[in-house]
Amino acid sequence: MADKSIGEVDTLIGTLRCSLTAAKAVSSMAGGYNGALARIGMLEFDTYVAIAAAGLGKKPSEVEAKVYSAGLVNLTAPFVEYVTYLGNGGKPVAEPANADGDAAAGEA
Repeated sequence: MADKSIGEVDTLIGTLRCSLTAAKAVSSMAGGYNGALARIGMLEFDTYVAIAAAGLGKKPSEVEAKVYSAGLVNLTAPFVEYVTYLGNGGKPVAEPANADGDAAAGEA
């Protein structure tokens, strides 16, 4: 997955792609991205189906069997990553810069 495109998250059911349409669908179905993340944490099947449908550009009925077969627990981490991307304009959250303006290296 090192060469994946910005705004794409690989999952067991396919590659979820960020778009304005997907962003609006995910945000509105859960009262915002925080709501979507909370529902992912609660393992709500309908939420996983809605997110998968939005990210794959399909209807919920076309993805629900794939979501069920993959297992919600196996989809949790990539779905959280995907919703986070949507909330950041379709891209990963930037690492905070240190005092020198460089990305933080995680040193204590």
